[in-house]
Amino acid sequence: LWSWGLFVLATLVLGWALIDASRHRTHSQERVQRTEFALRRIIGMQASLAAAESSHRGVLLTGNPVHRLAREDALRQLQRDKAALDANDLDDPSQRERSRHLDKLIDDRIEAMLEIEETRASERGNAASRLLSTEVEDGATARIHALIEDMSAAEARLLSERTQRDLQDASWMRRLLLVAALAIVALMVPVLWGLVRQSRGRDRAEHRLRAIAHSLPGTVYVLRRTPAGVATFDFLRVNAVEILGIDHDEALRDADAARQVVMDEDRDRVRAAVARSASDLSALEVDFRITKPDGTIRWVRSSGIPVLLANGDVVWNGYLSDITPIKQTEQAL
Repeated sequence: LWSWGLFVLATLVLGWALIDASRHRTHSQERVQRTEFALRRIIGMQASLAAAESSHRGVLLTGNPVHRLAREDALRQLQRDKAALDANDLDDPSQRERSRHLDKLIDDRIEAMLEIEETRASERGNAASRLLSTEVEDGATARIHALIEDMSAAEARLLSERTQRDLQDASWMRRLLLVAALAIVALMVPVLWGLVRQSRGRDRAEHRLRAIAHSLPGTVYVLRRTPAGVATFDFLRVNAVEILGIDHDEALRDADAARQVVMDEDRDRVRAAVARSASDLSALEVDFRITKPDGTIRWVRSSGIPVLLANGDVVWNGYLSDITPIKQTEQAL
């Protein structure tokens, strides 16, 4: 009798575990796909906006209709990417708010382009140069770029947080399944085999999450800071050498290697931003310049969400991205 009771109990436990694992896996895949799609659209919006602005300057300087056609094509692609992003159903309230704000900025920018082009057509002399100067002072494009960058960084942070949460769920589920399997292995060999297959499926899902994280155009990191101010990387994506120009393993062994590539003029500002974020647990958002081994200087943006642990350590789930093209565009304007 007790054997049958154990059998029924094991069946119920294992049935629930399998259903829950399947549900979590499906939900995880859907979230990852939505985030991956959103990142692709955001990157496409950045490229389309840059092409539209370049063609618009050509229109103002030369009046060539070829530049006008190129500008219109780029703006249509920008709007298509934006519509696809909205249709993707952003699941973060702050992202939806940024998206609504971006709609207004894009509409205002398109309207301003057309108004300025009309003004150019009715004026002579140095009208083009004066109009370009007016656009630089207005800074509308820079605001759009900044908002798109915020959306990109937020999606990357969401992907990082979801990856960690899914890994924790997977670890908890594996422990539960192991205990159940050890208790009933003699009674439920076929079910045990099904559990092994399910576990392998979850492992594949975890590997896919990691692969997607490694395919992002920046670097995901987990930075830990002790109450004494000692900082170490708990996790750093392997492409750190592409963004920072430092060896991945060396940075994990010694976080000071990452600090050394920051230009002297920016180190105090970066240090102050990290300390302020650790103190009041506000989001870390800081731009700084680095010097790569070949002597080139690049702009990098670090974005992270701090979490205070019970032992007093502060851990940031963050994202590093190369924003040199954005800075160059701002300087050019």
